[in-house]
Amino acid sequence: MKEEISYTVKKYYKILILCAVFSALIIIIMLLAACGTDEKGSDTSDTTQAATDSAAKDSENSSGDDSIVTDKVNEPVESTKTQDAETGEPTPNEPDKDTIVYVALGDSICRGYDLENADVERYSARLREMLADNMPSYNYVEYNYGVNGQTSSELFDYISSDNAPMLYGADIVTISIGANNVLLPTIDMIAQYSALSTVTDDSLRDVSLSSLLTSFTLKTDNGIANFSVGLPKIITSIRKFSPDAKIIMQTIYNPYKSIDDVLNFGDTTISVREKADELVGRINNIIKENAAPLGYMVADVYSAFADVYDVINAEYAENDAFAGYDPHPNEKGHKIIAETIFSVLTK
Repeated sequence: MKEEISYTVKKYYKILILCAVFSALIIIIMLLAACGTDEKGSDTSDTTQAATDSAAKDSENSSGDDSIVTDKVNEPVESTKTQDAETGEPTPNEPDKDTIVYVALGDSICRGYDLENADVERYSARLREMLADNMPSYNYVEYNYGVNGQTSSELFDYISSDNAPMLYGADIVTISIGANNVLLPTIDMIAQYSALSTVTDDSLRDVSLSSLLTSFTLKTDNGIANFSVGLPKIITSIRKFSPDAKIIMQTIYNPYKSIDDVLNFGDTTISVREKADELVGRINNIIKENAAPLGYMVADVYSAFADVYDVINAEYAENDAFAGYDPHPNEKGHKIIAETIFSVLTK
């Protein structure tokens, strides 16, 4: 009897031990499963946080301003230069599809020289606003790289030295260049002519005037020749950075069409109005003749200014002869330039 009871008890204990082991295994499996879920959740959280941090960083980077002027409400996508693996040539960026990048290149006219509020009054800012109003589905941003006194050769050097980074992937490029190639020598000649009026020795004055005329002719001829050689290089350089950009060259207006002064060089007399018209005409012919071969459009600012006389700062100062030959457009002039370019872009 005792042996049967002992056998039964041992059997019962074995069952209890097996149950305990089985229960422990179940608990261990559940704990392992729970740990796996926590690790997965942690990974997901880490991934989400990393994505959030990356997006925040991208947002912070995109708000950086590499330009002289931009739209303060809609900041542009930051451009990063890349190079073709085989040729080493720069390749254009791919800006946001809803963003139109507009780059203005050129001289002091482009920069908005002498305007009270150039950031909003110069033609590039006005053009950006006109384009945005006309096509509100796009975000237009303006980058103005105008440089006071810039000539055509200096513009090429400026672009080649990577001073206009937003040219990479630009959609629209306007160019105001060539005026300083001929007008800087003209203004300098007029100033020297005025100074010679105080020379009382007629012989010395005649020699000085002859030398001044020769120097002036040489400088303007060289300026036009340099423009003719440099224009294709400028356009080619821009195309290298932005092959699909719409490029608009502006013709040069005559800033002295309302000035009747005649300069006497002895055997030769020069009408300031007629000489300026001749010089800008030679530049404008080069611009127009190269439009089709080089693939750019022309905004004829010369013709737009032809019948208006209150758009330029130039005026004769009676108490200081020739001091008023400021060739820059005023606010109204910039408005007309913007309208002229806009009509070319939207026709």
